[in-house]
Amino acid sequence: MYISTSNTLTDGNVTISEDAGANPLQYLLNKDFSEIYRSGTSSNFFRIELETDNVGYIGLSGLDVFGKVSKIDIEYWDGVAYVVDGAYNITSDSTIMHVNTSSTTYTKWRITFTKILSNSIVGVAYLAAGTCWNVPNGGEESGYARPWSTPAYKQRTQTNLGMPTAKVIESTGISGTLKFNNITNIDIEEVWVPMQGFAVRNGVFVVEEETRGDRGYYCYDCIPSSVKAHSQTRELQNVSMKFSCWTGYVL
Repeated sequence: MYISTSNTLTDGNVTISEDAGANPLQYLLNKDFSEIYRSGTSSNFFRIELETDNVGYIGLSGLDVFGKVSKIDIEYWDGVAYVVDGAYNITSDSTIMHVNTSSTTYTKWRITFTKILSNSIVGVAYLAAGTCWNVPNGGEESGYARPWSTPAYKQRTQTNLGMPTAKVIESTGISGTLKFNNITNIDIEEVWVPMQGFAVRNGVFVVEEETRGDRGYYCYDCIPSSVKAHSQTRELQNVSMKFSCWTGYVL
């Protein structure tokens, strides 16, 4: 499991290099999902470029791509050419957390949306990139409810004499809790403690497998709990954090 621990993107290191839309770039970079950056309609490719240090992950959430985009390629510049680090075939509007799988930290990256039709308008509510934590011991504990596996919705049904007459289904976030046991004191001091403030202020991207970035989710309303003492040693600790999240997987 990987959890984002920083976001270094600003309007100074992100550019729309192909098929830019009319929206301000801040629509892409802020955490307000009501402000969606939308592409133009003049190209078969919508492309975002970013240049920043320590790219351990790239997160995309609040997507409007299903039925409009066939794939999303995430590439890094190796000094000679762009190299594909991740390719995602689009079957939904699911959140993507791409983990940098290269052995080198590259500073120049681009994200290319291949459109099905050139006049399709692609939407992205939030883009983030920065460092991430590879959670020790595999990450999630046994019994963890995987948010990406369940559609995010709530429903209300009107009845008459106990019989259903009308139904309303709305998309919604999913609530969950991350619990990690046997975390070393070094990870507590260097990662978990500073990450708590980042998570509360900015939210975090989470993905459970580095090879399945399309099963990512963006967590908001994060509520970290106090570090709990281990039952056998002071060298290890137990931690947890409640959250709501957006997966993009809806009915």
